[in-house]
Amino acid sequence: MARTAQQIIDIANASCIYASNELSGGVRHGGLVDEQLPSLTYLIRQGYEWLYELSPSDEDLDTIGNYLIAISKFALKAENEITGGGSVTPITPNPALPQPIDWRVSGTATALAPLATGGTSVVLDGTNGMPDLRGYNVDFFRNNTIQHTTDAGDGSTYYSWNRISGLFTLINGAAQSTELMRISPIG
Repeated sequence: MARTAQQIIDIANASCIYASNELSGGVRHGGLVDEQLPSLTYLIRQGYEWLYELSPSDEDLDTIGNYLIAISKFALKAENEITGGGSVTPITPNPALPQPIDWRVSGTATALAPLATGGTSVVLDGTNGMPDLRGYNVDFFRNNTIQHTTDAGDGSTYYSWNRISGLFTLINGAAQSTELMRISPIG
């Protein structure tokens, strides 16, 4: 991001103050600065301001401004102090997650009961009356027991979920009549 002439002047002024404070305080913040740095920064800033007032479009302003920033040990600290340091855009979670799908397995698959007796997979992409869960991670419960995407070794069956295509597949055993199942989007 290119700095304006006024920002460079403000950064140089603050840098002079920080350098002077370090000199007067002794060894701090990684060692003493050059004793001439506050004076040097001041003189170059004065020349920069003079040139800017004389000719705001002079091509040497960029070179002098970059040099002025480069010689200061405190340029980043000064810039953060002057400009506020930037901002972070918060991530707003989607409060409108699709509703979980709870069903008891029966002989017919519907939008409210995506897997029928003997079924092992369903595409949950919004087609054929099914809900669209693409882009979400999901939790899967079978008979009120959380299932895993890999064999957990605890006797539970497991499943696979492709959040891009919306393909949900039971890996270790087809849906059985009267089983309770739940697919819950989690974000």
